[in-house]
Amino acid sequence: MDVRGLLLDGAWSPRETRLLETMLSPLPRAWLEENPCLLMLVRRPVLREAPPEAPGHSKYDAGQAAIVVYDKGVYHDGRLDPEQFRRSVYHELGHAIIECDKALLQRWTTETAGDKFVDEYAKTSPAEDFCDTFSEFLIYPQKTQQVVPRKWHFLYNLMQRPQEKIAMNFLPAFANELTKVAASSGAMHGLMGLVGRAMHSKAAKGLAVGGVGALAGGALGLAGGKRAGYSQGTNDVTDVAQKALQIGRQQGAQIGYQYAMQQLKGGQGK
Repeated sequence: MDVRGLLLDGAWSPRETRLLETMLSPLPRAWLEENPCLLMLVRRPVLREAPPEAPGHSKYDAGQAAIVVYDKGVYHDGRLDPEQFRRSVYHELGHAIIECDKALLQRWTTETAGDKFVDEYAKTSPAEDFCDTFSEFLIYPQKTQQVVPRKWHFLYNLMQRPQEKIAMNFLPAFANELTKVAASSGAMHGLMGLVGRAMHSKAAKGLAVGGVGALAGGALGLAGGKRAGYSQGTNDVTDVAQKALQIGRQQGAQIGYQYAMQQLKGGQGK
């Protein structure tokens, strides 16, 4: 069995598996399916009865490209602690992201200098600072923004970059479709059909919405100005696509982020 392309190894309970699916579903593919430094999610029960001074409740194993989750801290009195479960997985996911981007910690240190820390453990090293802040960012985004605004902004941009790649993949399709229908009064109909198809993808949903405003206006202009001819319409579509790229990066990424945060927040009560 796998979740988001990650092989599940060990005794994962049905509830743990459902929680994994919920908490990982809105995250970028670049962090999960397309991350060569993360191939497995491993479950180990060996620390269920461990004393407080025993080793931690999770780790990132670079050799196996795996996140390993132990019982310690994840279960309290035999019951799953959903928040600690999320913290464990998100923290180790942060280590997997660092592993595949060797320059990330240097940028993190430089761009977030002067910011506070989300907790005491974050003070132990730049890597632990990144991972603990990353976990807080995904679980409590508003609180994190208030406490460590520079670090929040860094992580927001980190999450935005994979979304921008998705936007750039869809923008040529928008431009091509509009070019085909630019000389007809059905320009808006063609645009809406394309948007409707894009909406079937959750990954594209937020990003597609971000560019619709500019593209819709351009489509109406093209329909009304078809007397200028197909050639002029093609030039107009090119301008629309360029404007949509800017809007897709700004508004689309923002909507995509908000959608992801809503999904994560909704899953916390399950």
